[in-house]
Amino acid sequence: MNPFIALQECAGIGLDNYHFLYCSFSVDNVSGYIEGSFLLVLNENTQKFINDMRSLEFPEDKLIILYDSGDYQASSKAYWGLKAAGFEPRLLLRINDLPEGINIIPESPPLAKKSSSAYLPFNNQVALTKADLEQKNSFFQQLVQINYIAFDITDTNGQILPSNQILEMMKNSGIRFIINRGSIVFGKKAFLGGLLLAYVTGKSVSVVIDDIQRPMDVERQKSQDFGEMGQSLEITDKKKSEEFNKTSDYKATIGKQGVSVDGDKKIMNQHKGNRNKDTAICSNCAVV
Repeated sequence: MNPFIALQECAGIGLDNYHFLYCSFSVDNVSGYIEGSFLLVLNENTQKFINDMRSLEFPEDKLIILYDSGDYQASSKAYWGLKAAGFEPRLLLRINDLPEGINIIPESPPLAKKSSSAYLPFNNQVALTKADLEQKNSFFQQLVQINYIAFDITDTNGQILPSNQILEMMKNSGIRFIINRGSIVFGKKAFLGGLLLAYVTGKSVSVVIDDIQRPMDVERQKSQDFGEMGQSLEITDKKKSEEFNKTSDYKATIGKQGVSVDGDKKIMNQHKGNRNKDTAICSNCAVV
């Protein structure tokens, strides 16, 4: 999975095929934008942010491209919000050289179009609130904390670095996870970190929208389950991961009747119908 795209690639295919969104936490922080872009202002209140994502309207025949001032903070958060609302956006990499034919307008772009109501579903298995995380009865993902990303993710030509190179830099930065396991990412850099984790592992990744600095910030009835998943897990090769899975107390088997966890617990498979759009939950959306 490569959620990133360079402006050179957009220019090569043709800008008419894309819908550019400049993402910002404030309408006053924009000093220039790619011609043809719209402004997406992100509300820092979680519920308002979710409702805004559910209200957006885009052309159906264009790919959504997200960018910001260059630190990826706003654009990566918008990525997960739009992903949970059913869109397939791409994150524009930091611009080193402006391709020929692309103009920067030195002002703020027009606001992105929104519906008067939150009509879209919102998959809270892709982007979770703190409450969503607390309500989980069991985990198949590991919890990964990412507070700092102290390296550049692009090369001198503005292209995304190879996944194995980013994997090594994440390892050297102290970000700990098992490479062949899905993840729920939290922390100050959860949004960009979650994108990088999906890029280097190819596994399912979810992010926590709310600011959670450590697993203990989440209150859970089954604290031992959360504690096991919240442990720092070293990046390891496939062989070591298999050894971990063999020695771990966690065992799951999927059958027609349900999912067995640790042998003495059983969670029955239940098909849930579509919920009302106002619940902000889409039961049929898949985790990517």
